[in-house]
Amino acid sequence: MEQKMNLQEGTTMDDQITAEAYLETISRSYVRSYSLKAAIDLGIPDIIHSHGEPLTASQLVAKIPINSPADASCLDRLMRLLVHAGVFAEEPKQTGAEEGEEVLHYGLTPVSRLLLRDGRHNLSSLAMLNLHPLVVSAWDNLAAWLRSGEFHPTAFQAKHGEPLWVKASLDHTINKLFGEAMSSVAKLFMGCMLERCGEVFEGVSSLVDVGGGNGTVAALIAEAFPHIKCMAILHDWDDKDCVKILRQCKEAIPEPGGKVIVVDVIKKKWPHQVFNELQLLVDLQMMVMNNGRERTEEEWKKLFIDAGFSSYKIVTSVGVHSLIEVRP
Repeated sequence: MEQKMNLQEGTTMDDQITAEAYLETISRSYVRSYSLKAAIDLGIPDIIHSHGEPLTASQLVAKIPINSPADASCLDRLMRLLVHAGVFAEEPKQTGAEEGEEVLHYGLTPVSRLLLRDGRHNLSSLAMLNLHPLVVSAWDNLAAWLRSGEFHPTAFQAKHGEPLWVKASLDHTINKLFGEAMSSVAKLFMGCMLERCGEVFEGVSSLVDVGGGNGTVAALIAEAFPHIKCMAILHDWDDKDCVKILRQCKEAIPEPGGKVIVVDVIKKKWPHQVFNELQLLVDLQMMVMNNGRERTEEEWKKLFIDAGFSSYKIVTSVGVHSLIEVRP
């Protein structure tokens, strides 16, 4: 059947229907996020892992247990969405009840293995932090913040009246969650970086971890290498503060031979689409939550020059994070 063209928009009706589906998918993205949260709250990754093999929705219900009118079909629908999202894997198996009858069994993927309570890299705290009501509520205030004539550094502060760091320090639960989330991410990324480019940390006499949170990064480096002078994590800050921090680092390092090591995101085009989307999401999150930003290599170069450094070298990248060696 010949498609009718919308002359005003220059698109067919099919194009518009596809666009509507795309719009709905974007606006319902929270369904996927909160389905992930539910799976973490219910302990589903750990239940499957402890069982040692994939489980059906009915088996999961029996092990959780779910004390509500929700039956196995509700959990089955939740799991189907998370399979589509890549969090879990599905495996059809014959039940034996009737010849040819198959029931879906749900297993772990590399994504859900990052949610295991006793896993080497447990990132469940990161997911729960991103979906904490205190964090999510700031996004509902984004348009109002952009429109407002009042000065608030971030949408978060406009919503809550205080910066994220102050608010978190007054709430033991979110403070603990924040510390666990940053620590778990640091262990994953710094572990990879130390394996790839440990030589960067050799031969330096002391360690100053700038923006180091609870000291996880410093502890990892100190365990692998006894000496490093200065490490900075800078995407939580605007350009003015970054230059100030870098200048202080430059003054602190010995000459000759001293250097600053920056571990942060460098925005660029990646071969994997998930990295391209992630760096955009994190950049906007820095804007909304901390008045920070992610930067391109040229933007990093300008910061280094403004802070008085003469050269830099991108040593390695792990995911969207890069390790940059900066010298006076």
